[in-house]
Amino acid sequence: MTDTQTPQATPQPVEWTTDNGLTVIFLEDRFAPVVAFQMWMGVGSADERPEEAGLAHVLEHMLFKGTDRRGVGEIARDVEGAGGDINAWTSHDETVYHLVMPSAEFDRGLDILADAVQHSAFDPDELANELEVIREEIKRGKDSPQRRLSEELFRLAFSTHPYRNPIIGSDESVRSFTREAVHGFYRRWYTPPNMTLVVVGDADEATVRRETARLFDQAVRNPPERIQAEEPPQTKPRGLVLPEDVKQSHLALCFPIPSINIDEIPALEALAVILGQGDSSRLTRILQREHELVTDIYAYPYPAKTAGLFMVEAELVSENLETALERMAVETFRIATDGIDEAELTKAKTILENEAIFQAQTVQGKARRFGYFKTHTGDWRFFERYMTRVRDLSVGDLEKAAQRYLKAATANLALLWPREKGDAPNAENLLALVAQAEQTARPAYTPIPKADAFGIVRAELPNGIRVIVKPNHAAPLVSFQAALLGGLRYEHEAPNGLFNLTARLLTLGNARMSAAEIAEAVDGMGGGLSGFSGRNTLGIKGSCISRDLDRGFAIFADCLLTPTFPDRDVEREIMLIKEELNAQDEQPARLAFDLFHETLYRTHPFRLNLLGTADSLDTLTPAVLAENFTRSLQPDRLVLTLVGDVDPTEALRLVERRFGKLESTATAFADPPAEPPLDAPREAKRSLDKQQTHLILGFPGLTFGDNDRHALSVLNAILSGQGGRLFLQLRDRQSLCYSVSSLHLESLDPGYFAVYIGTSPDKRQTAVDGMLGELARILEGDLADEEVQHAKRLLIGTNAISLQTNGSQAGQILLNELYDVGYDAHLTYPDAIAAVTREDVLSVAKRLITLDRYALVEVGP
Repeated sequence: MTDTQTPQATPQPVEWTTDNGLTVIFLEDRFAPVVAFQMWMGVGSADERPEEAGLAHVLEHMLFKGTDRRGVGEIARDVEGAGGDINAWTSHDETVYHLVMPSAEFDRGLDILADAVQHSAFDPDELANELEVIREEIKRGKDSPQRRLSEELFRLAFSTHPYRNPIIGSDESVRSFTREAVHGFYRRWYTPPNMTLVVVGDADEATVRRETARLFDQAVRNPPERIQAEEPPQTKPRGLVLPEDVKQSHLALCFPIPSINIDEIPALEALAVILGQGDSSRLTRILQREHELVTDIYAYPYPAKTAGLFMVEAELVSENLETALERMAVETFRIATDGIDEAELTKAKTILENEAIFQAQTVQGKARRFGYFKTHTGDWRFFERYMTRVRDLSVGDLEKAAQRYLKAATANLALLWPREKGDAPNAENLLALVAQAEQTARPAYTPIPKADAFGIVRAELPNGIRVIVKPNHAAPLVSFQAALLGGLRYEHEAPNGLFNLTARLLTLGNARMSAAEIAEAVDGMGGGLSGFSGRNTLGIKGSCISRDLDRGFAIFADCLLTPTFPDRDVEREIMLIKEELNAQDEQPARLAFDLFHETLYRTHPFRLNLLGTADSLDTLTPAVLAENFTRSLQPDRLVLTLVGDVDPTEALRLVERRFGKLESTATAFADPPAEPPLDAPREAKRSLDKQQTHLILGFPGLTFGDNDRHALSVLNAILSGQGGRLFLQLRDRQSLCYSVSSLHLESLDPGYFAVYIGTSPDKRQTAVDGMLGELARILEGDLADEEVQHAKRLLIGTNAISLQTNGSQAGQILLNELYDVGYDAHLTYPDAIAAVTREDVLSVAKRLITLDRYALVEVGP
């Protein structure tokens, strides 16, 4: 391209309306010297009166049979003589006349189309001949099992809607037609306001505008108002079995779906691709290739202008009927619950997009697209919105559409049975097989409980999994978390570090995706996904934009249900953990807490390091990890939470689809034995060449469910923080340290209450005396009501600040439920703290703080 050249803009479709009401859509396409003309008449068989059955189709045959200017056969000769092609079709909602011509013959092509649709002669003799031709077409259709099946299925599925009538009419109706009847139908419907002319190809807009205004000069007549009987909702299944002279059984199962205008149609299109289009589709692969139950099988949606059907059809050896029907129905219903693979969805979207791309290679393909969407939706631009919807489809969109429309209660079953096989099957029995197949494919859903006062919904699945959902529609974000009972509490010296390593590996590969694929998918959604473990838990947490929930939750579920623990990842993570252990030697405060745990606990697993040891890590193989995880993954020990922009009903269904089939496969871990009580002071020291001495003084503490835990929180707030007693007395007044604080840790087993200080070696004893002294003051009752009130205000405010994100509330709800303290404990926490009195604080202090029975550890010079 030279500096003076500029890229040419791609021509865009334009639409206008002529003075007499004709709609014209034009797209300039200069790639090849051809042009397509299509006239879309907004009338089809659904607009016919009962006595007019088949008239729209008769007009399709007659319009190219001669006009005032062209005799019989001249139209086809003129088109074909110019190297063009001419044809037409009729459907329920439209009749279409189309020509493709070399662009040099633009004037002739447009003139022929304008002449045919406006000035057809309807010669009586020619009409009589054509009616005989149509009667032969009807007979041919009756000889076609596929056509017979289709007609019977539509008649069955639509009880009142005109879609139930054959487009071609019947032999009786066609024989009854007169020229007056045909011409009257033509006069009513073939009027410019009911026409859309589509022109695509090697032409310019000015010429198209000029010639359409000149050639389409028919006077304006408004078409009659469409009055079509609405189809009532189907409330029970319907079946029809017809003995026929066929060699094989021809079976169809269909379900009512909405019109083309509904947003769910792209999802149903993709479902059909996954189910029954192509050799890799589920029905073809399972029924035809693997089990050889059918000779042909396919699925497709028929979304028309005002209603539609989702079809599954098969040809089969009659002896296989019941087995094939049951399996066909199971696979059809299962797609709503068994988890659609992301690869299947990607393939389906690719196929649908490719079909659209290939259709648009030709001018007639482009023209058909514009005409179809203009006639069916009122806007040719609907196609772009439709394709955007296809590209944005998620697994959840497909599963929701399948759940909504593919139901045994609304099934329509039609069967052509070979007469030579004797007695035909009973339709009711076949429908019973379909209903049973639905039960096989779909577990009964857990009823959705009512939300509590906080808007939270809690449910328990049949397998024991607890699910808690809290909607928050302030932002399009969702956090989802899952936790199992596990963690350090169930470890011993030999496999120490087992749960921490497992948590790191949960998102590094599952049965469907590698670590790289998981990372790419999660990053592509702008989400997060990670495993976690602690003293009592093993779990995984994730987040994403709400529109990606189905996809993100599927990855989350796969990571929890089918982790693979790849050898290389196990080796790498062990190496990284060993480096963390080495780094701990440079963290005196961390070493002090490790020593404190070893000193306070003599037998309980809480004495162990969460990371493990270098020696214990060397015993952790993929097999050990997998076996331990299988024992951990017990449904009655699993809790899931979803918080954010999500509907509770949809969230629970989502969890059931992914986790509803989880079963107990191993014996769960036994709880560890209780730690013996402290009966005397325990002291321990670790020498470390550092500048400071780190001291921890502590006592056995409480469990999660202990009634005194809120009073202990208030006591801790009185002592800790920059406004707490320890800070004011030991740092501000005595200058003993930079860091001093108290802390408490609850667990399923008793945790601890402790005081920490980092001080100079020469101030070591003063610091110990200072810690003991402040605790003694509390035990002696030196506690003002204002201190208690200040601590309670601090705790309530801090709690509120900590609950601002979906993730923080999901985590709190998760652990509250898992630890059996009430899933809403974080929300009732302010009231519980407000109820704590000075006497409660003194009582818990006396219960826990025994100055002659404590653990004291020291790390430093």
